[in-house]
Amino acid sequence: MSLLDSLSNFGKNKMPSLLKDPFGVNKISRIYVTFNEPFFQNGKWRSHGSIEFKNGNTKGEQTFDAEGDDAFDQVVLQMREFIKELQK
Repeated sequence: MSLLDSLSNFGKNKMPSLLKDPFGVNKISRIYVTFNEPFFQNGKWRSHGSIEFKNGNTKGEQTFDAEGDDAFDQVVLQMREFIKELQK
């Protein structure tokens, strides 16, 4: 098979069966939220959150960001809603 044939079939092949979907509520391996002072960030508070997943050797991560006085609360609420969606 030529390179051109391979490229034209890209995305049409099935995924390898050994890949496991890591995005399940029972596959969460770590949750964290950071909250940073506004020293070089245009005077606004910033918050970043992450939910990490692991299923066998397959890993995934969903990130959340917000800026402003209520940045921490916004990130926590976004993460809470994301986890609720996983539980459905």
